[in-house]
Amino acid sequence: MSLAAAAWPGGRVNTLLLHRLAQPLVFALCLLPFLWLVLQAATNGLGANPQEALIRSTGDWALRFVCITLAVTPLRVVAGLPAVARWRRMLGLFAFFYAGVHLLSYAVFDMGLDAAMNDLPRPAMYEAFHQIVAVCENPGPGTLYDVVGPVCESGDWLGRQRLLHVAPGELLAVLSAGAYCMSMASNYNTRGRAAEILVDGSQAHLIRERENASDQMRGERLV
Repeated sequence: MSLAAAAWPGGRVNTLLLHRLAQPLVFALCLLPFLWLVLQAATNGLGANPQEALIRSTGDWALRFVCITLAVTPLRVVAGLPAVARWRRMLGLFAFFYAGVHLLSYAVFDMGLDAAMNDLPRPAMYEAFHQIVAVCENPGPGTLYDVVGPVCESGDWLGRQRLLHVAPGELLAVLSAGAYCMSMASNYNTRGRAAEILVDGSQAHLIRERENASDQMRGERLV
């Protein structure tokens, strides 16, 4: 390194960035937000709605790391800091890491169902309320969930902030569906309409079969 480069502040910064301890230090700093979230979750410090706080926080940090990663090249050129380029890959991997934690948190804590807005359209259309309960009651305190479906639409939700004590794979019952839900149901997203079951006392009768892909394509013709 020339004397002129060392005299310029950017030269000293580059020297610090190339130090052998710089990489583990940057790694620890990038991991610090995740460790803080884990600590807050373990000590009930995420507020009244910890699931939403965790989802939002990990999403925010994913966006921050994306922005930091994209800023590496302009910073290297404008500030004359070629050494920052060595951190671009690590920063990008941390952006991917926080995005993965964000999506995993959403999948675990936002209660996803096989039912969707095409089966129960009233909440999405005019915020109708359906009571949602677990088919098999579990003892213990519940957790607040947003109950959503698998359709990739912001309106694909069946209930907000429902207190449920359930585990993945368990059944939920959406009450008060009535006649409106079937008459308003659709094949949106190529989803078949649900089956209809008539309950008469202790007897259950299948009065309409669940639609499959063949049912949806029966009336179609190739041109």
